[in-house]
Amino acid sequence: MVPKGGSTVVTRRVACSDQKVDVAAFEVEDATPGKAGLEPVDLDRIHDGRTGCPTVKARLIGYPGQWVTPLKSLPGVQGFRALSYGCEPIEPSRWDAVSKKAGLSPDIHVVVDYGDDHVTFEGGGLVSADAPNPRGMSGGGMFQPPKPTKAKQIWNPADMCLFAIQSSWLDEVGFLKAIQIIHWLKLVAEEYPDLRSELQSRFPRLKRMCNESL
Repeated sequence: MVPKGGSTVVTRRVACSDQKVDVAAFEVEDATPGKAGLEPVDLDRIHDGRTGCPTVKARLIGYPGQWVTPLKSLPGVQGFRALSYGCEPIEPSRWDAVSKKAGLSPDIHVVVDYGDDHVTFEGGGLVSADAPNPRGMSGGGMFQPPKPTKAKQIWNPADMCLFAIQSSWLDEVGFLKAIQIIHWLKLVAEEYPDLRSELQSRFPRLKRMCNESL
């Protein structure tokens, strides 16, 4: 819920200068996540999964604009419902069949199908027909376990790691495009030098990318 006219808690905003890499970072006050009822994702739950594993279920979490409605009980406050969409990433070898005009790159993007499916939303329940219009979900996290779940093993939400950030909807073909999380990490490493060493030690590809940009 976001109150209208409330005091800002964002202390800094940074965005990638490369238009192909649609990522940004917002620095907030320490108490903000708790006040908003959110739990930060720590570095142990961030995974450089590149384009994602096509044989492992992934989850996209976001807030479609279609589900944002004013709360009658709290005038001036908008209510949001989170969407959890189960999907499998598409292999880059199949991307040309998705769209040749979308400028997709296996070094930058993740692509998933989005359409009529079973989706769950905050508060329980199922939507089994007509998934909501995903506009408004940009910036939502895409999660996948770093290792495939064993046969008959029940998946655990704690094992899911952030590997991409949803960026746009290819509505003419019904697919979602996301940015690999390594590009967000690169933005943070560039804008916050005190974090760079730890990030590069945890994510080997990040160190190579930072060296290439020098």
